[in-house]
Amino acid sequence: LYPASDLEPLNGAIEAWIDEQVAYYEEDAKDYVTDELKAELTVEYESRLIEDHLVSIRMTGIYDAPFMAHPVDIVKTFNASLKTGQLAELSDVLEEGGAEILRGMVTEDGGVNAEQVDDGMLNHWYLTPEGLEITLARGDYLAMSEGTKVLTYSYEELDGILNLDKISVAEDITVPETSEGQEPDDVPDVQLPEADLP
Repeated sequence: LYPASDLEPLNGAIEAWIDEQVAYYEEDAKDYVTDELKAELTVEYESRLIEDHLVSIRMTGIYDAPFMAHPVDIVKTFNASLKTGQLAELSDVLEEGGAEILRGMVTEDGGVNAEQVDDGMLNHWYLTPEGLEITLARGDYLAMSEGTKVLTYSYEELDGILNLDKISVAEDITVPETSEGQEPDDVPDVQLPEADLP
């Protein structure tokens, strides 16, 4: 299963990413697996509707194969504005200078070597009712042995740095009503076509 919404740019970005991941890891696994030894690729997601005008989705998973010392942690986030119907960048909700301040916070709190810091450090951002979460995937900015880290910053901590009101609700965008038994923050599911690794 993967999330689907009324926002075509969001749907298209998610589908393209899934196709890319499946193709990449199928190719990676084909020379190593046998009838007895299998590779595994799994992905799941969580989603939030924040203040009725931002959709935030985090997809996480693992790729593991017999020849690997550590599994690969897969992380990807998608955020979209219900005002524009387009994907939202973190810069859309940061105040001027906010990215530099936030990178400094993540570098210190995550124990990241300053020489490894780059603009991509904040790519995996996810909004919750409590605040902003930045995910550092295993091996990207930290040693493989440290695993994946999720750093959480409350909205109070980010006062003057993060401003969700920079994107407001557009009158012509309708947020689907919550159906019985569905969590208010959830985005509806559609079935992901199965893709077996060799």
